Amino acid sequence: MNTGPPWTSTAAAPPAQKADFKPEITIIGGGPAACFLALHLGRAGVAVQMCIRETNLLAGHVSHSLPKVTLGLTDSLARLIHGIGQEKSHFILDLGLQSRTLWSELNAFDTLGGFHIATDSQEAIEIKESLGVLQQHGGWQAEAKETRFGTAYRSPLEGMVNLSAARAALMATLTDIGVQLCFNTMVTAVDTMSDGSLILRGPQPSTTTELVVYAEGWQNGALDPFLESVLTPVREQWVAYPWDQPLANHRIQYGYQYWGTAENHLLYGGCRWGSMHFEVGETEPTCHPGIHTHLTRLATQRYPQLTQPSHAWATIMTHSCDSLPIIGALPGSGNQLCCVAFQGHSCSLAPALAKRLAAVILKGESPTLPHWLRPHRLKL
Repeated sequence: MNTGPPWTSTAAAPPAQKADFKPEITIIGGGPAACFLALHLGRAGVAVQMCIRETNLLAGHVSHSLPKVTLGLTDSLARLIHGIGQEKSHFILDLGLQSRTLWSELNAFDTLGGFHIATDSQEAIEIKESLGVLQQHGGWQAEAKETRFGTAYRSPLEGMVNLSAARAALMATLTDIGVQLCFNTMVTAVDTMSDGSLILRGPQPSTTTELVVYAEGWQNGALDPFLESVLTPVREQWVAYPWDQPLANHRIQYGYQYWGTAENHLLYGGCRWGSMHFEVGETEPTCHPGIHTHLTRLATQRYPQLTQPSHAWATIMTHSCDSLPIIGALPGSGNQLCCVAFQGHSCSLAPALAKRLAAVILKGESPTLPHWLRPHRLKL
């Protein structure tokens, strides 16, 4: 069973193209990172072109997943702290709040709250540690809860992006500020010219630009050997059931399980452990039968009123080799940058990081992007 999600991303009406348009900056991609980067650069008067593989904005991975804005980068803040330390973890938490604000400014954010749930005693210990982290941080509100699924904490500020509202707002604003939107456009090569400018090649006529930002995800690895070496595709699988009540986000500690509601459906995703290789390296959005079995079993176990899923599908996330986003100039290049690898958390992290990258491009404000998120950290 592979039906696709229970909604369709219709093609956008192609905006008028300016024949004499000469982009200063070209962004490859049409997801949250690309859109918000174009928004901030365009508002500053930069001539921006977006090369978008799909036929609409926000029509890639984000439109095939649960468009949630949640705290942190993993399902356990305690593990995040143990892995990267308190200062970096608090920075990640700040990004989530900043992204939440940016979506809200588009009138495209629904506050539904979120539950982070433990299913055994060890996970319950981490739930308490994570709650302590949040209380110390202060920005994300949180409270301990006992749910029918297990010990949990609830974060009332989490929620969902309304993709239809976001697309409409972004399309109107980007068009108004003069961003050149090129839909159904694939870039197959980026070459450096003798004068230092860049030429983008593909099935469509080639274009030249002064600076390129790779913001599409794992597909950008085909355009640059460094990105190919540090980006990893990871397949994510979902099932959906008709559902007529708003539901908070839910995440299970360690279990790679998460669910919530969108477009009058309950979406249940995760269970990558149903595959021997955790779906790492998969580039085809086909459904793994074992994972499908686990998803339907667990969904009906948690909500016995559910019967058969109405939809089932898979999508491809982009992970990095150290499980952190990669933002900034590529090693050895001053005019090729990237804003990628959100580990499936693009709605939570990409808007805020794109705004920081725009500040770097416009003003050279290096402190807005910490060194531990920049590409050079991964250079051997």
